[in-house]
Amino acid sequence: MTTQTNTNLTPLMLAPKRSVDPRVVLLAFISLTVWITYASGWVGAVLGVAVAMILAVLPGFGSVAVVRLLRMLRWSLPFALLVFVLYALLTPAGGGEAIRLGPLSVSVAALETGLRLSLRLVAFVILAQSLMIYTTPAKLAAGITRILLPTRRLGLKPATLHHFMFLTFRLLPAMANESRTIRLGQQSRGWRPSRSIFGRVRSAPAIIVPVFAAAMRRADALATVMISRGFDPDAIPAHVLMLHFTKSDYLILLLILLGWAGWVYIHFFAGRVM
Repeated sequence: MTTQTNTNLTPLMLAPKRSVDPRVVLLAFISLTVWITYASGWVGAVLGVAVAMILAVLPGFGSVAVVRLLRMLRWSLPFALLVFVLYALLTPAGGGEAIRLGPLSVSVAALETGLRLSLRLVAFVILAQSLMIYTTPAKLAAGITRILLPTRRLGLKPATLHHFMFLTFRLLPAMANESRTIRLGQQSRGWRPSRSIFGRVRSAPAIIVPVFAAAMRRADALATVMISRGFDPDAIPAHVLMLHFTKSDYLILLLILLGWAGWVYIHFFAGRVM
């Protein structure tokens, strides 16, 4: 008796085990965002992109990691190019003129600053998309809720925030599939999307209205099911209370603390020592 091995592995099947505590993941990504934002000059821009790309490809295997990174770049590069062009054109000329386009003049300083901002934007987009590689939306909501648990003494309700985030993260993929189904149904009935921007704006209600109606029906059905099962909006879910740090989590926290110590020293004490 022979066993047939399925070699058609999807990227999701090749994803790493998400064993890191979501609170640690969230703290690490927030720390990286702050460090990249306040890093000076080209060092922060280039290093930020490098770190973000390493985090994006680190959990992958060969071509899977490359494809994942290319998809992230496909989303980030158009926004980065837009920021670069707008900053270069709208910044007053100074620091030596580089290019003159009729009444517009672009300075060298504006080009350099625009390029640094664009690189930082690429790093931020890659970091935001990489966040879901290291944790799931449900675990991320649980981690944020666990961090906010002490606020219950102040009269706040972190459980309500958890339920809101959890349901939002769960419903967004469902609404995306609903939108795709409605769009395919409209196209099968003869509807063709326009190539012009104004044509797409005029034809948008053909997709938006059915998706909105489907969202209302789904929300009403979900509310009915939750009420019938005795849902308590102020109750903390059990999986939130079961979050505990492991040895690997403490190691990552130590690295984050060392990173913050180095950042504080560079920005507040290095100049005084020199």
